[in-house]
Amino acid sequence: MDAKENKLRVGFIGVGNISSHHKRTVTMLENVDLVAVCDFNNHAANQFISDCQSVQVFDDADKMLAEANLDVVHVLTQPDSHYLLAKKVLEAGCHAVVEKPIALNCEDARELIEVAENNSVTISVNHNFIYSTPYKKLQKIVSSGDIGPIKSIRVVWKKHLPPIDTGPWNLWMLRQPDNLLYETAVHTVSELLGVLGGDSSETMDIEFVDLFGRKKFPTGGLYYSRWSIAGRQKQTAIKIDIAVDQGYEEHYVEVEGLFGVARADIEKDICTLDRHSGKSIDGERLAVNWRSAFSRLAQSTQTYFRYAVSRVIKSIGGGPYEICMSSGIKACYETIRSNTHDYQGSTGLFALQVITMLERIRKFANPTIQADEKIFLEALSQSVVDQNSASGTTPTVLVIGATGFIGKALLKSFVRQKISARTLVRNPSALTGVVPQESIDVVVGDYRDESILRTALEGVESVIHLAVTPANSYPGYVANNVDPTKKLIDLCQKLGIKRFIYSGTIDSLHLGPSAGLISENDGIDKQIQRRNNYARSKADIEQYLAKKYRDEGFPAVVVRPAIVIGEGGAITHLGVANWFGLGVCRYWGKGENLLPFVLVDDVANAIAATLHAEGVVGKSYNLSAEPSLSARDYVQQVEVMLKSRIDAKSSRAWLLYTQDMIRWAVKRLVGHPDGERTPSLHDWQCRGQYAHFDTSNARQDLNWQPESRREELIRKGIEEPLSQQYGEKQWS
Repeated sequence: MDAKENKLRVGFIGVGNISSHHKRTVTMLENVDLVAVCDFNNHAANQFISDCQSVQVFDDADKMLAEANLDVVHVLTQPDSHYLLAKKVLEAGCHAVVEKPIALNCEDARELIEVAENNSVTISVNHNFIYSTPYKKLQKIVSSGDIGPIKSIRVVWKKHLPPIDTGPWNLWMLRQPDNLLYETAVHTVSELLGVLGGDSSETMDIEFVDLFGRKKFPTGGLYYSRWSIAGRQKQTAIKIDIAVDQGYEEHYVEVEGLFGVARADIEKDICTLDRHSGKSIDGERLAVNWRSAFSRLAQSTQTYFRYAVSRVIKSIGGGPYEICMSSGIKACYETIRSNTHDYQGSTGLFALQVITMLERIRKFANPTIQADEKIFLEALSQSVVDQNSASGTTPTVLVIGATGFIGKALLKSFVRQKISARTLVRNPSALTGVVPQESIDVVVGDYRDESILRTALEGVESVIHLAVTPANSYPGYVANNVDPTKKLIDLCQKLGIKRFIYSGTIDSLHLGPSAGLISENDGIDKQIQRRNNYARSKADIEQYLAKKYRDEGFPAVVVRPAIVIGEGGAITHLGVANWFGLGVCRYWGKGENLLPFVLVDDVANAIAATLHAEGVVGKSYNLSAEPSLSARDYVQQVEVMLKSRIDAKSSRAWLLYTQDMIRWAVKRLVGHPDGERTPSLHDWQCRGQYAHFDTSNARQDLNWQPESRREELIRKGIEEPLSQQYGEKQWS
């Protein structure tokens, strides 16, 4: 196979989030065809290729390699599987394109390079950020000599990693403290080496590695939210700062030379150069600042318009992240076609340099990690087994969506009440540390796959459906949620399920300024067709259930949780305000009206009660505590806990509606699927949550007594989650 001329047949192993960028790039490359994908989740794989033609789907990598006649295979799985899968690919005589990192140690990385050479194929690795527009400009500035000899390099990565706050805590990157190096530090190290050039990893000295923000997960697992790494290469000082907790997000590479300073701000997609202007001392500051300001304005404007044009002409770039991903993948194919073996950014040798540096950083960090090892292991062992579980009984309840915020609380409620349950989940590791594994029966798969769903429903009498898959349009919500749920309902009816409990949302109700008191007998918002996609899709399912009950006696129960807060939930709740990180928010309106908060444990208890309560079939229940807190009260409590000031301001519904209309017009113009939705002022007014809820039916039928004391809502709904996510943890 001559990679320079022949059309390349491409396969993917893994169809997770990153795979969409690979597909987009591959479909734009000349003489490259995506012909096969492999993933254990058959439904996800078929959905991934729904817009492609003649692509085979496999659930076994060996079978795909044997039958699909491939030239190139992309390994798009989690890092601990890269070595084994890439080795299989290379031994099968295929070129390998691997997402970073190439492997988890130098020995494995070297072996992959040798296997590639022995089989006359190439291994290339996508270190995408070194192909970002500002970084490439930085490399040109450095190589041109414009800033003179390099005195120092600083790489900063400060990006929030949401799973450290809300889970799932058993993701590979969080299973061991130093896994973060291979998930995040790999970017900063590749950016550092890309500036230094050559085989610089061998001549660099690491002087210290400091770890901060030590905390533990509910699983007992240990992690550090901040890493500080310092070293030098000859006379060049090196500094890498990494933070994955919440904060102002930054990602830049700054190179100080003898003549000036160049900075590639990858987060903002600009590159700046500061050096003497040649002006007098009085005019120097003005000249430098004006030059920097104009440069920033020009680059940011270019980024904005390039992104806007890319929405119309799909072959043109995209956003900054799309561009660097696409450029990195294209560089991998250039490596394949040119059969390059040097220290360039996409080659196996460059990837080996990166792993070499990561291993040396890991070695310096080990003493700190080992000092905590005993505590870590003790905590982990205590979290694994709980003898007071409901094991040994046949599950009669199936929970779909158990890995979500409410789902996890519901499973904990089941354990306390010794209710035996089964869960259908795509990622069972997301349940680690939530409840004892012995207390639940786990079926792995997607509820949209009927064969797996039938297996999960065997012996089940009641189904609780909490799952929701986000989408960027109403047709997307219909495809991902409404249609699959209707099929689930029909199958449950066919199998004789005795009770079907569905989690709707109060967002499907009229919540605007004129809403007043809403009882549990009041129906869906009459203007639901002009509401947001999420509310509309939830209402579609509610209406389908109501018709099923009315016409065919289907045993449906609907619960509509209000603004749910508590342990495991996000502090930046969209029901409170529109958040831009933790430090900035805009209220939906003035933020002065009392909001319908409810604790997650109370929601879980209400759902559990619907399993056996009498007279609940065919009814809907609004789950809200007595209102006692406004959005402003909520934000003020967060400020008190953090001892900080949040930039919180009012917003106007008419202005948000106007902005939405402008975006909608653009979407219609470019054929975006969300163009089907017509914005409405009413929907934006409903974001303010002005309605009050009569929950007397839930209190009476379910014997439900939600916590309504203001001080307890603050303690359990704000203070405890904040302490869990941002406070200092004490080892137990």
